[in-house]
Amino acid sequence: MRTPRNVGGGYTTSDLRTHSRSPSATVAVCVKITPLTGSAVGFTSASQDLSISGVTYRYSTGVAASQVEMAAGVHAPNMELTSILSSNGIPAAEVETPKWQGARVEVFLVNYEALTMGELVLVKGRLADFKTQVPLTVTAEARGLNNALLNHVGRVTTPLCIADFGDSLCKLDLVALGYVKTGRAITTVTSTSVFRVASLVGVGVDYFKNGKVEIETGSNAGLGAFEVKSFDNSNGEFTLHRPVPYALTTSDTVKATRGCQKRVADCSGYNNIVNNRSFPFVPLEAAMRVREAGQ
Repeated sequence: MRTPRNVGGGYTTSDLRTHSRSPSATVAVCVKITPLTGSAVGFTSASQDLSISGVTYRYSTGVAASQVEMAAGVHAPNMELTSILSSNGIPAAEVETPKWQGARVEVFLVNYEALTMGELVLVKGRLADFKTQVPLTVTAEARGLNNALLNHVGRVTTPLCIADFGDSLCKLDLVALGYVKTGRAITTVTSTSVFRVASLVGVGVDYFKNGKVEIETGSNAGLGAFEVKSFDNSNGEFTLHRPVPYALTTSDTVKATRGCQKRVADCSGYNNIVNNRSFPFVPLEAAMRVREAGQ
């Protein structure tokens, strides 16, 4: 366990650790989840709501945590969290949205009868692998911060650019170039993944393909950016890879960001070939096999 934090009221950093080992310990598990957009939500195993550092940890929503799996070396600690889906926690419709995918999570112990004793942190990391269960629960894996050490680091030889359009590798300022269209009203709604924006008709063929759309107003506001699967330049119709959770209306407005196909020709078209991050001339595995067969 880590060193307790936020200790006050005359307590020391060892008091909570000592109390948690007592046969009559009054400890509760608290889980704080901070989404990529919006405010943090809290859950607790205590029999009442707890207010800690400006966050209300609700007991009525409920959360059940598995044991923390610890491994030697750089392997990250992991824990499974099961919670009831609710409007004051994680709404069922929003589980699969960008807002909650990769949200920061902290799991810690408190003495619910003496919160000034501090917090004993068990796991800090990010949520991954959501599993929605019947009828109204969701299980998510909490992966420790050093889970990032398990990822491969280095460039990959791929014929497509590995940069995200407009990021620090691409270096294009999408706003300055006029590639971000804000405050555009939805004019026709077909479904939660297909809609039209009349003011964007004629901007260009495949202009928004592989781009992103954020819903600025209405029930879907604040849920993050949804990736664009295709864009019809003739009628301004967007098709998203993943539907938004709530119904769209013609009173909603969107922020649409141009996409990039990540090909060499695209970088040339943006006059940005110097920042292209692809390897278009590296032979593929199939070409190597043909050569071996010829030998």
